[in-house]
Amino acid sequence: MKKLIYILSLALSSNLFAQHPTNLQANNISDTSATLTWNDNSCSTSLTLNYRELAGTWGAGIPNVSSPYSLNGLLPNTSYEWKVECVGSSGLIPQDTLITSL
Repeated sequence: MKKLIYILSLALSSNLFAQHPTNLQANNISDTSATLTWNDNSCSTSLTLNYRELAGTWGAGIPNVSSPYSLNGLLPNTSYEWKVECVGSSGLIPQDTLITSL
């Protein structure tokens, strides 16, 4: 029974994120900007970036993005959540957080 659960778990985890990008990372974070990177996982359509202040409301998103992406216009000393979605794909969409500096 243990082996069956492990195999099922492995199959679910490999398909869980479908074509959505993974390995989301925020680098070069300043008071108003950050460089965002991800693995695109062979998305067959376009990618849309979405970000919000932590626990805020998701906006319409920024269409047709590619990695790396320079996100500008952020507020100093603020926590953000962000995600990149393969348009038209289902499954969970990984998210990451970043905190801008003072």
